[in-house]
Amino acid sequence: MKKIITTVLILLISIFTIAQEAQDSLQQEPLEQKAVQEAKEKFPEASVFNFDFSQSLGRSFSSELEGLDLSDGEIAHQKNYLLSANIPLYKNCGWELSTSLSYQLNQYKFQNIENRSSFATPPLIFEQNGTLDFHYFSAELNATYFTYLFNKIPIISSASILSDASDTRLGRIKGSIGFTLLVKGTERTLIGIGVVGYIDASSQIPALPVFLFKHKFKNPKWELIVLLPRKVFLRKSIGEHGRLSLGGTFGSSILFVDSNDQLLGNFFEYNQLESKAGLLYEHRFNEFLIVRLQAGMHNVFNSILLEKGDSANNYIYENSQDAAVYFKVGFSVDPFAKNKD
Repeated sequence: MKKIITTVLILLISIFTIAQEAQDSLQQEPLEQKAVQEAKEKFPEASVFNFDFSQSLGRSFSSELEGLDLSDGEIAHQKNYLLSANIPLYKNCGWELSTSLSYQLNQYKFQNIENRSSFATPPLIFEQNGTLDFHYFSAELNATYFTYLFNKIPIISSASILSDASDTRLGRIKGSIGFTLLVKGTERTLIGIGVVGYIDASSQIPALPVFLFKHKFKNPKWELIVLLPRKVFLRKSIGEHGRLSLGGTFGSSILFVDSNDQLLGNFFEYNQLESKAGLLYEHRFNEFLIVRLQAGMHNVFNSILLEKGDSANNYIYENSQDAAVYFKVGFSVDPFAKNKD
């Protein structure tokens, strides 16, 4: 506890010092509103209505159950279908409220699984030969507040609460809270620092520092977007309506697993830390429709299975996976685009 308090105090003192130094950078600039608006573009994940299909190709894996060898095998493919809606609810006096609804179908096809455990027949918790479907539903309420520190420095505070479920059982309620301090805003460069914390016992990473950097090069077609630890992209405009990006994203994916094993438990959460790096092409066909094509490498850093409600430290199962090629196709529709400012 003392280490946590000390760390928080150091962070607050550092932010106070940076904010004081940054006043000279921003107080002369008529760009605060522009900086805030540009920063807001980094946080929305998608448009009002979205559909994405992605597939990772074949890869080998090995797994452990309660620290002991369990299985070796192959994931022939992993498919993900995602439908989501992001609905604005309220916007006034620096406040923005919205809700996000999503449904995901995660499909794994396992093959050539070999038992490495001491069990004659290993428990069928997550992996088994054949195709498995996992349904995941979520509803999230998001709040964002835009204000100024010392009446000079733009600061963005955000909080969210999320409830999820499988197709058979309710999941859990969890949330996050964070802020980003915009310490520099010019015509071509935007810099911000902050922190985000997760109110979620199963999260493998409870809190993370945030670093935001956006820079437009002198060649106006090129732009660098850095939002650590979530994504890094180098972007180039292609014609009037296209954009090509080179880079990647880092994050976690979650699904629920039902099990009939009375010894180990009945309902589990599968939590996977992963990155996807490669090329992304986006094309705006009109004010309402954007299409995305993406391909690259899918790397899984850590995959664990824990009983619902347990801490991430109490996982019973984990696996390691080789890297795999992936591709993704998606489109976003915003039927209210013409009515926006």
